[in-house]
Amino acid sequence: MSKIQLLKRRNRLGLSWFSRIAIVLIIFILLMLGFKNLNTYLSVNNPIPSNLLVVEGFLPDYTLQNMMTEFYDGGYDKILITGKPIGQGYYLSGYNTSSDLMRSTLIEMGLDSSLIHVVSIPETVYRDRTYSTALLMKQWLDTTHANQKRVNVYTLGCHARRTKYLFQHTVGESIQIGIIAGEDRSYDPEKWWKTSKGFRTVINESLAYLYARLFFRSDDEQALKELSEGYFIDEINHHRNEKNIAFSKANNSPMTEEQLKTFVHLNYYPPQKKYKVKALLVKDSIQTEFKMKTSTDRLPIYRNYGKLHFKIDSVDYVLTAYQNVKFSTIEGYEDYLFLPYRDLTCGEESYGAGRYIVFRMPKGNSLYIYFNFAYNPLCAYNHKYSCPIPPAENTLFVEIRAGEKIYEKH
Repeated sequence: MSKIQLLKRRNRLGLSWFSRIAIVLIIFILLMLGFKNLNTYLSVNNPIPSNLLVVEGFLPDYTLQNMMTEFYDGGYDKILITGKPIGQGYYLSGYNTSSDLMRSTLIEMGLDSSLIHVVSIPETVYRDRTYSTALLMKQWLDTTHANQKRVNVYTLGCHARRTKYLFQHTVGESIQIGIIAGEDRSYDPEKWWKTSKGFRTVINESLAYLYARLFFRSDDEQALKELSEGYFIDEINHHRNEKNIAFSKANNSPMTEEQLKTFVHLNYYPPQKKYKVKALLVKDSIQTEFKMKTSTDRLPIYRNYGKLHFKIDSVDYVLTAYQNVKFSTIEGYEDYLFLPYRDLTCGEESYGAGRYIVFRMPKGNSLYIYFNFAYNPLCAYNHKYSCPIPPAENTLFVEIRAGEKIYEKH
């Protein structure tokens, strides 16, 4: 009787230690070659025939001459600069965005200003900025009826592959995107891994490109909403920055000498869209003139211009808009209206005597009241000024937590 075999011996070929080491070395060499060529892979150059050159506004100055050569030699009709907030140097240069700064630079270099257009994302957009600028380009093309079918984008070095992908992804199949990678002199592109700047730039762009390809999901409607809200906040913050700069200069500041020694900025509520309210203007048929009380014996003459009817949180309110009779006779001020008011924040968070809003007469019977731009009378900083006191009828029994807050209690 034969035995039953549960196991059977077979001869099998296997890799020797030498073969295994050789394979590992080959894989390592291939990885190293790919690693070393990573910057080249990301810095793709693929321009196409086009009459529109889109330029990413963060380009350093040394790339601009090459970019202008591309513009002239490529036969483009116009340049669109996509920018973002600079975040540094505003108080010296006066430029808020990289696109505005680049536009002025190109004009200084001799480029015709009529050929240059700019769009820029607001400060509140912190993520997916390349996608947001691509979306602004698309919106600009739609609103200007440019009817572009081909667009070249000029960017910097290894940012090119991600830029091309996101711009093409954003515009879809209706527009073909070409890409031009401008020279990046901040590191050696052939030996980018040998400096911290080169290593950080290329690795960061590699990870960002992988994120864009694998995880990024666009939502144009939500992104456009965020852009709109960001522009609203930027407008208010830029206005406040300008006022801070003006107040810091001794020759035209209402601050006392003692206050100026430590002045940094005025105090404000955060911008809120709920305090941009639409109002119905009912003009006063008589427009009675009267003497408005002030913080001194001065009694300037105003006229009742009309009633502003509006809602905040679904509650109805009314304020009276006034016109300064003297100012109405001065060229340039004929259509200015004055809206002084008090609310329940006065004396606590905001100036006790009230705050002001100034605006121009609307062409129709409706307008927006921008409470985010409400400002303190000069008396809030220095008692030497004579300031109108809001009439009793312009008291709002609600907290208007918008605009300028109290600076110091007097």
